[in-house]
Amino acid sequence: MKRIVVLIVLIFSFSVTVNAAGVEDFYTSQLESSGFDKVEDSLTDEVRTFLRDNDINVYDADWVENLGGANAFKMIWSFVKTGGKRPLLALAEIMAIIIIYAAINTFTDENSGMASSLNYIFSVIIALTLIKNIITAVGGAVAAIKGTGVFMLSFVPVYAGIITVSGAPATATSSSTLLLAAAEFTVQACAFLIVPLMSSYLGLGIATGVSPLVKDSGIAEMIKRVTMWVLSFCFTVFMGLLSMQTSISASADTLSVKTAKFMVGSFVPVVGSSLSETLTTVISSVSLLKNSVGIYAVIAIVVMLLPIVTELLLWRIIIIFCQSSSAMFSLPKTSQILKAVDSVLALLIGIILFVGALFIIALAVVSRVGG
Repeated sequence: MKRIVVLIVLIFSFSVTVNAAGVEDFYTSQLESSGFDKVEDSLTDEVRTFLRDNDINVYDADWVENLGGANAFKMIWSFVKTGGKRPLLALAEIMAIIIIYAAINTFTDENSGMASSLNYIFSVIIALTLIKNIITAVGGAVAAIKGTGVFMLSFVPVYAGIITVSGAPATATSSSTLLLAAAEFTVQACAFLIVPLMSSYLGLGIATGVSPLVKDSGIAEMIKRVTMWVLSFCFTVFMGLLSMQTSISASADTLSVKTAKFMVGSFVPVVGSSLSETLTTVISSVSLLKNSVGIYAVIAIVVMLLPIVTELLLWRIIIIFCQSSSAMFSLPKTSQILKAVDSVLALLIGIILFVGALFIIALAVVSRVGG
């Protein structure tokens, strides 16, 4: 009954606005009153600058028309240029160490103590070089994931209000609870889980490759498998609950809209039928705002996560190249260290993609069902 009352109130509060002003003016006024400016403030300066430079302005009702394939490739290329500097410098540094190591190893007796010492020394040098760079990449990944969680904590309440106005209060309530929980978990995981997990995984992998005293016990691989299994399980449960709740809520919202239209059309004298049709106009007008804001959120998430994913992919390409070079020069210890680092990067990319897919698919589900 409360949902029906809300919808009836919407008829009277928005009918004058929609009729007196155009759809674009209504769109702008509702966006300003929704508190979306606070959502934009939760974005980093770099993301806001990027969105502004690419004409992604949600306050323009036709901003979606600026999107296109050319802009998408331009965006990706800019990420490659920005994120490729550090990996390329590291490539030159690691390859120089590998070549020097291989040259010295050529003139050293494999069975002598000198060969064993050189093997250990150069393995440590390569490990330290990698750790210095990879820790920086891990920090950037954690910052991007945390930024996404903070953005969603600000965005979800505003988006829930817009969905409510679009005629889907039940969907807004059920979906916002799950999305807020997921966003809060993401922020807390960045603070207490991801960094220790990545550091432990990296330390185990490199220790196995560097130290002759540490044998490969399979613990590092077990951490990777358990982490990916937990992520898959959480994703499946979250999307299952969200889909089930939104489907049930959508049925309730549809019934509420039809009941509200019937009550207004039947019990309001003279202008009841006109007001009933106005409800449809209001819902359609707010649906434009809902879809526009939802697409903006998806783009913001992509802009936050894609740069670090691009950089990590470049890191993986460079690590694989260096690993092949180590195998070619018959440096098994170096190859083992590089393989361990590559596994850390693969796991980190998986976590980032999990966070991005979780929120993007959830927004798509809510936007499609909610009105």
